[in-house]
Amino acid sequence: MPVNQNLIETTKQSPEYQNGLAILGDPDDYAGQTMMEFIGFFYVMSIREAGNVEGLQAFLRQLGIVAQKSERGYAFGCEDEEALTTAFTYIVGRNSREYFEEFLKHRAELVAGDPQVPEQ
Repeated sequence: MPVNQNLIETTKQSPEYQNGLAILGDPDDYAGQTMMEFIGFFYVMSIREAGNVEGLQAFLRQLGIVAQKSERGYAFGCEDEEALTTAFTYIVGRNSREYFEEFLKHRAELVAGDPQVPEQ
């Protein structure tokens, strides 16, 4: 899927992207897998909170980030590193440092095999 280079440049000029840089420091310090997992997490939370999923899908699609079938269901995939980093930074910046840190905390718990699933 072709990447919309104009969208990358426009996104990098946005206040959300700049906030993402402030939260992350250097986004390239994060592995691509972490970026994809965070985008997937944000996508699922957008569905759960009745957010603008259609707008999010269109944004991701224009950056070449699409859902792909994997052995565990579906996962997002992307061939363009700049597009992935741009989307990741923008989405982090649309939220807060605490939101991103909570994601990292839950991710670490899952990786360690000790998920702390909150009671509903």
